[in-house]
Amino acid sequence: MTIIKLVFEHDIPLNRMDQSPAERREASKAMSLEDFMRPEPIFSKFYLSSTILGSEPEFGFSKLNDLDLILEELGSQLGRVEWYSAISQHHSLTDAINAIEIGQCVVAPVAGSSAPELLAPTRNTTDPEMMLALYNLLKKDTIVIFKEVAHHGWDLQIYSLKNIYPALFYSLKTQRSTGQRLFSMNGKRIRSERLYYFETWSLEMPPHGIEEVYDTTEI
Repeated sequence: MTIIKLVFEHDIPLNRMDQSPAERREASKAMSLEDFMRPEPIFSKFYLSSTILGSEPEFGFSKLNDLDLILEELGSQLGRVEWYSAISQHHSLTDAINAIEIGQCVVAPVAGSSAPELLAPTRNTTDPEMMLALYNLLKKDTIVIFKEVAHHGWDLQIYSLKNIYPALFYSLKTQRSTGQRLFSMNGKRIRSERLYYFETWSLEMPPHGIEEVYDTTEI
């Protein structure tokens, strides 16, 4: 059996993008009324992963047998025409993801805009230069996707100024095949590694904040 996980986190203040969920909760508590009333740009981030269950579970979005079909549908749902990596310009998300190494990213600007400046191949979120580059990309409504290391391959971490959850939800839902189960996970409630790997100990009774997506499930 294969478990596909879509982790989402919305309404993250753009100027606090390097903070953990716990740090952002504490910062929100300390906000004054004036701070609360002042408009603040926000973004969303998502994490795509999968688990192949068995006597020796394997973890990684790259373990999916129909990975290219899922990436093709995801690229179509996101509606971006061109994708860029440090290597080249790509006409599909599938080609772009397959072309980069773990730790690198691909970016997709709004149609008609100029080619974006690319992020350096690093996932060190404490690096001020990296955070500033990501901040500038998101301000321009550029979608940024990192290829993240997983236990047995790689996962995808996605940043977007707009809420692209519906595109991710329906692309994963429609591309599910026999033997695959999809779960939507609220990242603000997944506060430990044990909760993140719920499928290894509580698959049939997922913890609060984790919901299975069925054929009849809609947003």
